[in-house]
Formats: sequence, C-alpha cells, structure tokens
Amino acid sequence: MRPLKRVQVKGRKAEFMIYELLALRASDDPELGVRNRDQQLSEMTGHASRLIEAGDFLAAEHAYRAILESFPGDSVAKLMLRECEGSLSLSLSNAPRERTN
Repeated sequence: MRPLKRVQVKGRKAEFMIYELLALRASDDPELGVRNRDQQLSEMTGHASRLIEAGDFLAAEHAYRAILESFPGDSVAKLMLRECEGSLSLSLSNAPRERTN
C-alpha cells in the first residue's frame, strides 16, 4: 500500500489517510503480487505525502516530480503535483506584501 493523502469526510470530525493497494505480498498470482518497483513507489509516495502533511508544499512538489521521473505514468503523482502547485500558488497569494513608500 502507498499512502496518498489525508481526507475529511462530511459528518466526521477526524481526518484519515487513504491508501492505494499496490500488491498483495502473500499472493502467488503474478498480477496481484509485488512487482519489481512497488516498494520504491510506495516509499517515495509516503515521503511526498508526509511533506504535504507538514505543509512543505515546495519540497512535496519536488518529491512528486522525482516520482514522475522514475514512474512517468503515475496518475497519483500527477494529481498530487497539481495539488502542491495549487497550494503553493494559494500560499503566495495570501502572503503579506511589503509596503513601499
């Protein structure tokens, strides 16, 4: 499994982490078993997700770009990268501006 992001559902007070199931370790089925790079993808995504939770959107953006370099077709990384970019834009637009005289 790889952690994706924390969400809050209407009617619930607490957030919870959602995960993507990548493989079943105990499976003999080649389609369900762990593929060569599943562990690497899970670790990289977990790292990027922790950066988002810490509010470090710039570092998270870099982490998701690194995932896309190694896994170019990863739709989760593409989605989360857009979310990071949006959060960075929002934080920049809300930043206090220096006054000029």
